[in-house]
Amino acid sequence: MFENSVSEKLFCSPMQDSASSSNLDPTAFLPDELLLTILSHLDFLSVCSLAKPVSRRWRRLSSDALLLRGIFFKTLKDTANVYSESCLEDLTKAKRARIDESAFFLKNLISDLRMGSEKCLPSGKVFPFPAKMNAMNIKDQKIYFASSDKAIYICDNQLKVLSHHTFENVPIEGLCIQTLDQNIFCGSLGGGIYVLNEDSGEEIMRLEGHRYQVSALEIEGDKIYSASWDQTIRIWDRATGKELKRINQHTLISCLKVFENKIYSGCLDDTLRVWDAETGLLIKELKGHTSMITCLQVERDAIYSGSRDQTIRIWDRESGSPLHKLVGHKRSISSLAVFNDKIISGSLDNNIKIWGKASGLMINELMGHTSQIIYLKAENGTIISGSLDQTLRVWDFNWQEPIP
Repeated sequence: MFENSVSEKLFCSPMQDSASSSNLDPTAFLPDELLLTILSHLDFLSVCSLAKPVSRRWRRLSSDALLLRGIFFKTLKDTANVYSESCLEDLTKAKRARIDESAFFLKNLISDLRMGSEKCLPSGKVFPFPAKMNAMNIKDQKIYFASSDKAIYICDNQLKVLSHHTFENVPIEGLCIQTLDQNIFCGSLGGGIYVLNEDSGEEIMRLEGHRYQVSALEIEGDKIYSASWDQTIRIWDRATGKELKRINQHTLISCLKVFENKIYSGCLDDTLRVWDAETGLLIKELKGHTSMITCLQVERDAIYSGSRDQTIRIWDRESGSPLHKLVGHKRSISSLAVFNDKIISGSLDNNIKIWGKASGLMINELMGHTSQIIYLKAENGTIISGSLDQTLRVWDFNWQEPIP
């Protein structure tokens, strides 16, 4: 039954009979175990390409549960990490053994192929924001956004309002918002950072020190990291709100990421700086962009930066050496997401582009927004985008038609 469903999803042409094709298949007399070992060294597209024209046996082997599992964990590392941590963390080994994971692995492998093919367009859903959105974040299937009417909205994944809190005397119409442990952290235009209870909206804490707009917030462990147009990065104790360290950068800071005890900052002067989070000392300065850096993502091996110069650059995280320069957007890059083997970028040209992480080549483009894209998230075969056109779009590559 599973074999048939795989065939329907993967292949458009009718199956050949294995008996009639055996005289054409030089591997017909090899044992299944050896063929599965060979297939395990291939990527999913190669497995599909080999299985399609050969025989029913090859199609059956391409659907082998252990083979799909191995390709899934090798190819979709981010999805695999999320799956391992969130979906199976509370299950015993006995319960895990009874779960048929193959359908989940296959669904994600197929949607990943579609996401990387310009021939495959996603199905789409558009949801209007219930108020004018300035900043947003998504966590645990909830959408949080700060609006220009001095309110924080908490919505479900279709923007149905679950709750909202209005603050008459709190200037929360900032450009950054984070959530953790039922608390909302919001940077303001006036330089304050407000910590609010998600359920009641009560102000728990106010972090004061920045003199101008807070441009970026990150929460790592027991610390809060903030960047501001006052040209400083500040590190705060998350429990007490006490300022622990201030880094003077001598230029406006537009974006910030924290990874493995290092701080990465994108700046108005076109540079990307890397700081030691413990000492506050500058480790390295990366130059290459020709205009302000607007967004950042950091992974174990690479740094990804978007800029007003309309390009995305990939840097080796250890050495700082440039790896790729991605050119294609017609206006400033406004948001970045990195997921599995793909880079997803949003721009002031209103479009979303999907790039191959290893090749640096554009592999797909999504059009529909009518203003700049300020937020991107990818998960389980979907891309979620938030735009200043006041809509949230869900681009879903999990449709059921065969791969062309």
